Amino acid sequence: GGGGGGGTPAGSDTQVQFNDGGSSFGASANLTWDDTKLKVSGAGTSTIFQLETTENSSTASPVLELTRVSSSPDGADYLGQIKWVGKNNANQAVTYAKVSGKIDDVADGSEDGILEFANIKNGSQTVTARLRSDSLQLLNSTNLSVDGTAEISSFLYHKDDNDTYIKFDDDDINIQAGGVNFIDITQGGTNEITFNEAGADIDFRVEGDSNTHLLYVDGGNNKVGIGASSPTE
Repeated sequence: GGGGGGGTPAGSDTQVQFNDGGSSFGASANLTWDDTKLKVSGAGTSTIFQLETTENSSTASPVLELTRVSSSPDGADYLGQIKWVGKNNANQAVTYAKVSGKIDDVADGSEDGILEFANIKNGSQTVTARLRSDSLQLLNSTNLSVDGTAEISSFLYHKDDNDTYIKFDDDDINIQAGGVNFIDITQGGTNEITFNEAGADIDFRVEGDSNTHLLYVDGGNNKVGIGASSPTE
């Protein structure tokens, strides 16, 4: 039952009572509590749950807070979750997407948190992305698709391969593989494209339709061949 307003409580078991008109109690099957879950339901497409404030400062409000009180918090603990549930074509309830808050580091003064995104993928719950304190991770074969402009301030690395990357500077692009700077594209001053910028023993080869060495630069021997795989000059 509810409180306040006087009158006689109405409604059925599990329903939440509310003050209806100041002196009597009302109840609705759309607002229920079964000792485990508070449920607010509806049949339309209008807003079911709304938080509103008239406060007009720059402070964030209204606030929805999910709090997990633990006596022994630890890294990787989940703190709260929002789920999006719908039916499949077999009339089964499926959690199609969910967003979770998560602890990464609980150390006093150096706490870190994670916002984790999951989707149903080929019938299985799959973590597809994590927004960490230092990075955005796309996981489990989740691709990045940008319909617009992607800006990179400096390095574009090959995953788990720190000496293979594309590096951007002002008016300059360097392409490095295996620790060797293969290509340097520079505008301003020299205005040039340099192959084998590192001066390493690197060969440069251009293939034709039926010739694998249509143009060949033998880096180790400092020779150039046209249609020759072992240039002599």
